Parts: sequence; C-alpha cells; structure tokens
Amino acid sequence: MKTALLRLMFFTGCCILPGTGILQAQDPYFSQQQDGMLYLNPAFAGTSVERISLAYRNHYPGLGSSYVTYNASFDGYLEMLQGGLGVNLMHDRQLGGVLNVTSLDAIYAYHLQVGPEFIVSGAIQASFSYKSLTTDGLHFTDGVMSDGSYEMQEPDNMLSGGKGYPDFGVGFLGISRFAWAGIAVHHLNRPNMSFSRVKRLPLPWKFTAHGGIVIPIYEQRFGKEAVRLNPNAVIIYQSGQSQFNYGLDVWTGPLFTGLTLRQNIPLSVSAAVLTAGYSNDVFRLAYSYDFNV
Repeated sequence: MKTALLRLMFFTGCCILPGTGILQAQDPYFSQQQDGMLYLNPAFAGTSVERISLAYRNHYPGLGSSYVTYNASFDGYLEMLQGGLGVNLMHDRQLGGVLNVTSLDAIYAYHLQVGPEFIVSGAIQASFSYKSLTTDGLHFTDGVMSDGSYEMQEPDNMLSGGKGYPDFGVGFLGISRFAWAGIAVHHLNRPNMSFSRVKRLPLPWKFTAHGGIVIPIYEQRFGKEAVRLNPNAVIIYQSGQSQFNYGLDVWTGPLFTGLTLRQNIPLSVSAAVLTAGYSNDVFRLAYSYDFNV
C-alpha cells in the first residue's frame, strides 16, 4: 500500500536464551518479530504491494545448531479482493532433527480504508502442519550395557513417526503512516500434537499483542530528516508462559541499529537483543544477537 516496489527482507538471528521453566508445545519465536510480519500477525498480509521475507534462527548455537528455525513468506495486495493474500512457510528443527515441525499458512486479509492514511486489516489464516519424530539416533537407558557400551533396542525404533493436522488463526491490525498496533490469536482449533492414539495433547492458544510508532527527527537548520526513532513492543502469551519484548530502533539514512529487552512476565529481564542492518526502498538486511542477562 505504501510502496509499489518489491520489498525483499532477509534477517538472521543467533539466540542464546535461558532454559528456565517447562515449555510444552510452544511456538518458536524470532527476536526480530516486527520483521517476520506474517508470522507475528496474519493481518499484515497486503500492507505492502509485494513483499518477500526470509528468516533464519539458530537457538543455542553452542550446542552445534541443534535448534534451528527457518521461515519464508510472500504477500501482496490485490485490488480486486480489497485486501492482501499471503503464504508463510516455517520449518522448526529441534534436537538436531529428532523433532521437526513444518507448517504452511495461507492468509487472506481484508483492508478497510478508514482515513487517507489509516487502514484497518482483519485476517484469517488456514494452515497445515506436519510434525515428525525420529528416535533412531537417541540412546535410551534400557540399551546401556553393564560394560558401558550401548545396544540399540528394537522397540526404540518403533517410536519414530509423523502426523499432520490443520490449524487456524485470526489477526487484526490498525496501521497508518507513522504507527501500527494489532492483535492475533493462533491455534483456534487447538490441534492435537500427541503421537499417541489414546492421549490427547492440544496445542495451546497463542495470544499476541504488538505495536510501534515512527518518530522522525529533523535537522533544525535544513528541515531534513536526520534520524528516525522506532519504539516498539510485543506481548506473547501461550500455555501459561508470557513474554514482553520492548525496544527502540534508531535509523540514520539506510542504516539502523536497535536494542530490545525480553522480559518473562512477571520475572525480570531475561535477554537483551542487539540488532543492526541496512534498508532501502526495495531491500532490507538485518542481523540480531541475543545476550542472556
């Protein structure tokens, strides 16, 4: 809507995060959440005429890339639909490939022009996910011999398997030239994540609220924009676990840098995220690193 140019955004992140608490069936998240727009909120679909986004996250890189997440998305605005269409593909690889989740999201967002520079967007998301478990490389206690050697037990191989399931979500967004705010709810149908035929493990709802503003600062003498400030915040709640991310990005021409703090509610700050990158009218490249506080 704001530009007719193809926007290509590529951002990478290496995350070092605390391992406190018990996390059950929670979604992966990216430090640069405002850049992974369709993953954050499907209502972002079509807010730019055409946009491609690629993301890579390496969680606990000291463990040899045992936890890696890939994300790719495309969206665009279609006048005949009065809104945007989007496709989001994600692959989450855990424990070096023992547990994998691949999901494909199809998104439609209806745009309502409320004012000359203000749009309200409401979106629906239909997804299909496939979860697989491979236990061939795992060692279990019943296979450890008295001399310390290991013998693979036949029943262990039978634990491997996979299952597919549909998933649905909704999102709402208000966006103007200098500000945006939105909410999203994922996993409305609470799909069953369990491989067992007798025990059900529903995927918990995920609630997201987010927003941000752009504050241009002009040179007093020439009246030109010298710096842009972008304070932003994201709140996520899922399965009893909450996090509050708030930060500030500073833009000087095509270059930008930022600092985001991640806080576990109601605990104290758990991580600081440093971001730096380059952006122009058609391309954006950013890198972030998480420091455990």
